[in-house]
Amino acid sequence: MSKEISSARGEWDIEGIYYALRADMDQAESVAYGVGTRFIIGQTGTSIDLFPEAAHLQITTKHSQILAYRVKLSQIEPNWVMFESTDTEAKHQYFIEASGDVCYLSCPQVPRVSLAEIFGQAVGQVEPASEEATTGKGEKSSTVVVSGRLKTKVKEGKPDRKGKPTAWGKLAVYEEGARDAHLYLASFHRHTTIIALGLAVEDHITAEGYPHPAKEEGKLDTFSVINLRQYPGKESKEQKSWATRNGR
Repeated sequence: MSKEISSARGEWDIEGIYYALRADMDQAESVAYGVGTRFIIGQTGTSIDLFPEAAHLQITTKHSQILAYRVKLSQIEPNWVMFESTDTEAKHQYFIEASGDVCYLSCPQVPRVSLAEIFGQAVGQVEPASEEATTGKGEKSSTVVVSGRLKTKVKEGKPDRKGKPTAWGKLAVYEEGARDAHLYLASFHRHTTIIALGLAVEDHITAEGYPHPAKEEGKLDTFSVINLRQYPGKESKEQKSWATRNGR
């Protein structure tokens, strides 16, 4: 392999794309662009063909196909990647999510923006932060228990990568020693989704889950809730025991 081709493949970080999209890999062949790499994103019907030495990207979904010329890999994050054109007169940006969703922007000198800004209301519109947060070694991290008040009405979010419903809302957490509450963008998973959708603004909850620091300045930290220990309307163990003893 020539130094030029090797360098091009390195800049496109094939391995990084593989882990970000959690996709199956195969070889892509093109008469025009030669041999490349194909990423097949689960059963979503979305795939991308990369030809680093030709700086060419081909995105295929169930309903469309996008051919992108003179592009580069611009950003890799957990669950999504972004490619960007090298054209100085007009910027084109291509976002591909691990869920199979694709977003394409084309406008003169568009500034780089976050995926949350592209797809809308952060956790509510992009894939929710995974409840299965892991450490760098792939081991499951410890959960954290926090108490606070909901500052917005909880809304329905996008299904997680397993197709299960989620919800999201802003949660002000009161931390010991801190003067002000820590505001999180909380995503609710598993059985907590239906519970959270029934709560009201200013309801006090005790939640267990995984905190995630914001990746961009000015953005809210996120908190993936997998269990609600306390919330308005939840019966305590003592109440349940009394009801059982009294036949209620």
